[in-house]
Amino acid sequence: MLLAAITHGDGLIAGQTASDGAGGEIVGARRLIRELDVRGHVLTLDALHSCPKTARLILDQGADYALPIKDNHPSVREDLVAFDAAFGAAPTTETLDKGHGRLERRSCALLSLEQHPDDCRDAARRSASAARAPS
Repeated sequence: MLLAAITHGDGLIAGQTASDGAGGEIVGARRLIRELDVRGHVLTLDALHSCPKTARLILDQGADYALPIKDNHPSVREDLVAFDAAFGAAPTTETLDKGHGRLERRSCALLSLEQHPDDCRDAARRSASAARAPS
C-alpha cells in the first residue's frame, strides 16, 4: 500500500512511501513528515495519527497541526472539553451527512492552546495531541 502526502490547495502529491505491515500507515506518515520540508506548514492527518509521538514529530519538524480527537482518546478529549468549558466555547462548525447507510453528525472545534499557555500547560504536556492552532 502507498501512503501519500497531498497539498490542500492544488492536490499535488508532495511525497509518497510504502506502508506495509502492522502499524504501516503510522510508520509511513512519520517517515514522510521527516523526509518532506514541512516547516511553516499546518499538517492535517486523520484520527489514526492523533497520538503524542506523531504530534511531537510534527512540532519538531517546525510545522503545526490540526488533528482530530475522537472518542478513542478519552483522556485527551476530556482535557479539551474541560479547557473549552473553562475558557469559553471555541468556534465550532458542524455537518450532517448521510452516506454508507448511516446518518453522521460531525463537529469540529479549534482550540488555540497558545492563547492560554499557563492554564493548559499540564494538559498539553500530558498529550501533544491537543488541537494546536498556528500563532
